[in-house]
Amino acid sequence: MKKILAISLFLFSISLMSACTSTPPKDSETTNSSSTLPTTSSTATTETTASSSAPQTSGATADITDNGIVLSFSEAIAIFQKEFPDVDIAELKLDADHSVYYYEFEGLDDEKEYELKFNATTEEIVKKEAENLEQDEAGGVKRAEEKLTLSDLKSQAEITQLAQTAVSSGQAVSWKVEKKLGLTYWEVEVKKDNQEVEVKIENATGEILKKETDD
Repeated sequence: MKKILAISLFLFSISLMSACTSTPPKDSETTNSSSTLPTTSSTATTETTASSSAPQTSGATADITDNGIVLSFSEAIAIFQKEFPDVDIAELKLDADHSVYYYEFEGLDDEKEYELKFNATTEEIVKKEAENLEQDEAGGVKRAEEKLTLSDLKSQAEITQLAQTAVSSGQAVSWKVEKKLGLTYWEVEVKKDNQEVEVKIENATGEILKKETDD
């Protein structure tokens, strides 16, 4: 009986050892499982990098003519002077009509007043007129009162900066310069937070004469 019992114990030990050997260790299972998971952290890093490399939208430009699409003030003045030689400019305006920018000029000589309007990109002339002045304005009277001294004008960029600073940023979208009662001044329209603010600036000093919000 002792011999039979010993043989039985021996066979049971061999069977138990075989079962333990055929079962993979728990650590091995964890390692294999983790190696097959998707590398989500790596993917997230890639997406972040792609986002940071995307082109950024720049802020409002200080001067709309800087983009090269709209003619500069000096180029526009040259066009007016070519159309109306020996005529003084009394008013200069750059404004948009249905998203298209136009330059508008008013000019004077001793006997007539002139108007010129043209596309600020293509230079296409859409209005060109001349008419006689009233008797009390003729003989150089109105010309002397209202003609602009172009050499004294501040640059559009400087006026734009003054206007935008006056309303704490925003973007200037239209400009007008004229002379009344001996004072040369600019009117600049600035868009900010879905509002339009008109800023009136004295040309000589850069002083803000008026700031009015259009509701």
